[in-house]
Amino acid sequence: MFGMIVQLAASMRAMLQHAPSNRLLRQLHQRGGLLSAVAAMLAGIAYLIAAVLCTGLLEDGGPGWLNLLVLLFIYNAFKLVLHGLVMLAAPAWQRLFRRRPSRASDSLMDEPGGGLAHQR
Repeated sequence: MFGMIVQLAASMRAMLQHAPSNRLLRQLHQRGGLLSAVAAMLAGIAYLIAAVLCTGLLEDGGPGWLNLLVLLFIYNAFKLVLHGLVMLAAPAWQRLFRRRPSRASDSLMDEPGGGLAHQR
């Protein structure tokens, strides 16, 4: 039973690595920068437009399997938009919480021997 669960998890991971939105996120994450964040959010908006179009087809009597596409498009849209927001906020977050030496460690380094005795 456990082996079957592990095999299922491994196959799902392999399948999700090749999903279009995950490949796009991986590509944008490698580039980094603000332009990639905006591109990710624009792709998310495109997914939302596709969801609206599928919803319109459903209201006109389209096939029921379009409901699955609508859910998939909305999930991918949220994923891309949130990833874009995180990519925009990451530089500010890093700047805000960058490690700075405290005054106590600065005063220890001013002592003869560089404060090595206090660090042990």
